[in-house]
Amino acid sequence: MEAESGRKAGYQAGFTLRENELQASFPGVSGMRAAGTKSVKDGLAIELARSGYSTPEERQAYDRGYREGYQRSYRRAYDNAKRDGYNERYNMAYRRAYDNQYSISYRTGFADGKDKGYKAAYRSAYNSAYASFYEQYSNREYADQRAQGQSSGRATGQREGFEAGCAEQTKRGYNEGYQKMAAEVYPGAFEAGKQSGIAAADKYYAENSVLKAFGISFYDENSNGKFEAGENIMLRADLTNYGFQKSDAITITVKSERGEITLTPDLRAEGVNGRNKNAVNLNIGRLHDVVAPDADALVVTFMEKGRLVADYRQMYARTNPNKVVIINKDDTAIKEKAGWLFVGTVTKLNAGEKVLVIGEKDDWYKVRKSAFAGGSWNEGFVKKGKVSVQ
Repeated sequence: MEAESGRKAGYQAGFTLRENELQASFPGVSGMRAAGTKSVKDGLAIELARSGYSTPEERQAYDRGYREGYQRSYRRAYDNAKRDGYNERYNMAYRRAYDNQYSISYRTGFADGKDKGYKAAYRSAYNSAYASFYEQYSNREYADQRAQGQSSGRATGQREGFEAGCAEQTKRGYNEGYQKMAAEVYPGAFEAGKQSGIAAADKYYAENSVLKAFGISFYDENSNGKFEAGENIMLRADLTNYGFQKSDAITITVKSERGEITLTPDLRAEGVNGRNKNAVNLNIGRLHDVVAPDADALVVTFMEKGRLVADYRQMYARTNPNKVVIINKDDTAIKEKAGWLFVGTVTKLNAGEKVLVIGEKDDWYKVRKSAFAGGSWNEGFVKKGKVSVQ
């Protein structure tokens, strides 16, 4: 089992190494920041291929066996690695935190580093249950010392413990320590696994599309930097396919957190040819003419074959030069003229509905229906006391 762990660590290291080489060799990739890397073919996601599985069923079988046997062998490997000092830098950072009794902050740094650094990298590279066992065993160490540091460790630990523990974990990543241990304890198995991983990465990239999204952003149609009422909002992104096979069409979904925007349905981008990239530039919707001048957030997701390629969230500020009033009570009458006697009712509106002010007469507003509202009426008058100015 231990030799198999070494082979698996080598496989994952080799797969990741070759994957990085394939992506780095793509023209124009230097300096770009990606929102995500996802691929799937015949039900097999790239995360499973990175972990050495050829079918989802293999992953399920592995998980069953892992729960039964891997914990015991991991404990042995963990103890050996600890004695041999592969995690020396981690222990140094931990001892510094322990000696100064600021382990609360260190534990925060540890968790943050684990979650944001090696855990994400580890899971994407290994996609196994290893992280849960590491957390279980590492958190058992020095439980009483951590409790002891609760009262006196905050101030110093916020600085040194966070820097020593979190920074080291996020920079180095747990996968580096794990691979180092595996390479030292099982060098033959590790090297064999590494070569197998390199070959598997070559095969996977040759047979699949592997998508990344770069430069995702929303912008206003006239590009003056203001998201104005009645204006179209645009989406730009670059979709890069590092694989050698053409991808399927990409489904794009946009949501607004505060509304008052009519979103374009069924957005799609064409499939990207192998080792190629496509620019996406789409009209994703139009702000309402009665939109509130406040902040909103737009969230976009890119999907291929039902799997997430990338997602992105952007805050933006909306402006509205129109004068807008909000109806205060249900069944508020919109009159034909500014007056009550012998004046017909155009329509009745409910509390919260908005109308555009296009004029004033005494205690009345002349109003017009929003272009995005329902109903057959167009213009009318409403008493000023029955509305609130937005």
